[in-house]
Amino acid sequence: MRCFENLGNFPRALTAYREALVGTTDPSERADIQRRIEAILRRPVRIFVTSDPPGATVLVDAREEPEAAIPCAGGACRFLDPGRGGVM
Repeated sequence: MRCFENLGNFPRALTAYREALVGTTDPSERADIQRRIEAILRRPVRIFVTSDPPGATVLVDAREEPEAAIPCAGGACRFLDPGRGGVM
């Protein structure tokens, strides 16, 4: 489980931790797993955006934030705070 987290593969880590939580009855182990899940869910999320044709305006949560975009190969990256949101 922790190997996915240590490698930065947080979606796989979440899956592994949630599966472990179902199969674990030890209270201290369950508390540790739950803390790890909560820590992953609080992490910022990086999205990668491309457009065809290039140069589209991208809205995050209905707001244009061009200064928050970081150029990436072939597009732009943006770090988002945890939680639900929308990208248009």
